[in-house]
Amino acid sequence: MIEKLNMIIGIDEKQNSVFLYDLENNEILKEKLVELSKNEIKRYYKCGTWSYYTRDNKDVLVLLRNIYKDDGYEITMKQKTIERNNIKLRNTVYYFNKIIV
Repeated sequence: MIEKLNMIIGIDEKQNSVFLYDLENNEILKEKLVELSKNEIKRYYKCGTWSYYTRDNKDVLVLLRNIYKDDGYEITMKQKTIERNNIKLRNTVYYFNKIIV
């Protein structure tokens, strides 16, 4: 599941971060996550108490956080300035790091 999500959101071993702006404005990502949540996520995870499924607000980031944390990832965030559509924005970047025990 993590490999599929990494491909969808565009992270790998070298690039382990993604901007919140890119997650929120990527309609293809949202569609793929909805598809995965219907078919595969509920099959592989105990997600009955995850707020993505218990509340009406279907926030992509909440679902991603739950999946990655359940698979042993630590998610950290940092504020950075990015440029999208020739506009500079202050945005949050999320880093996904596998916790090695």
